[in-house]
Amino acid sequence: FSYDHSVDTADVRYRGDFRLGMASAVIDWYAIGGFHVSLGAIGNATRLELSGRPSAGGSYTLNGHHYTAADVGTLTGRVKFGNPVSPYVGIGWGNPVGAGHHLRLLVDAGAIYGGTPDVTLAAACGSAAPPGSAACTQLQDDVQAQKAVLRHDLSIVRWYTVFDLGLAYRF
Repeated sequence: FSYDHSVDTADVRYRGDFRLGMASAVIDWYAIGGFHVSLGAIGNATRLELSGRPSAGGSYTLNGHHYTAADVGTLTGRVKFGNPVSPYVGIGWGNPVGAGHHLRLLVDAGAIYGGTPDVTLAAACGSAAPPGSAACTQLQDDVQAQKAVLRHDLSIVRWYTVFDLGLAYRF
């Protein structure tokens, strides 16, 4: 699954490409009737690719400093789950192989602990702030500070909710 979207912040406009990629192994324990508790592991390749765009005024604000588009050649980043394999816990109703009717409704709700997201952010200095210049060094320092802000803002996103609704047909 892939989703492309723009997000405007007060400092930078980000164009994001969200790529969802998961594989799971889950064990269900049926306690009473169709009610079950699920435990499992989720292999996680979900990530968000970012590219920074200048604000409407044609500038970036990084760590409180203003830069023109010519100062910042490119601004790119990535956000991904902190854990490549994440634990899953859930509860649900429905047994796809139980006796009775051929058509069954399955419902599950749970959560994945993805850990603290891993954030990368990098800028290639532009023509107005060539590599090696004091302006380029300041830009790189401000990008690292902006990365720390993004990491802090995203640190609350450790748990991801999951809701599954399905149909099973038994022959």
